[in-house]
Amino acid sequence: MNLYKISQDVNDDWDTFDSAVVVAESAEEAKKIIPYFTNQNIDTLSNAQFLDLIYGDHNSTDKWAKPEDVKTEFIGVADNDFLNSLDGRTTVVASFNAG
Repeated sequence: MNLYKISQDVNDDWDTFDSAVVVAESAEEAKKIIPYFTNQNIDTLSNAQFLDLIYGDHNSTDKWAKPEDVKTEFIGVADNDFLNSLDGRTTVVASFNAG
C-alpha cells in the first residue's frame, strides 16, 4: 500500500478539510477517500449517494470535494507494521480548517 497526500481547493471556507495523508493502492483510489468519513467505501455508492455523503444534511458545510477535484501526491510505501497500526483506517492525518 502507498501513502498519498490528497488535497483540494474547491471548498476553502471554514470547517473544511484542505488536505490529508491517506493509505491507498493507487492515486485514483486515494482521490476517492473522504477524510471526514475514513471508513466509508464510496466505490459502491451511486452519484446521488456520494453527493449526499459530502453535502448532505448531516454536514452543515461542504467539507471535501468530488474525486475529480482532488489532487494527489505520492509520498511513499507503507510497511506492514504501519498498516497494522492503522487498524483499517485509510486516513493517517488530515488538515481541518475549523471556524
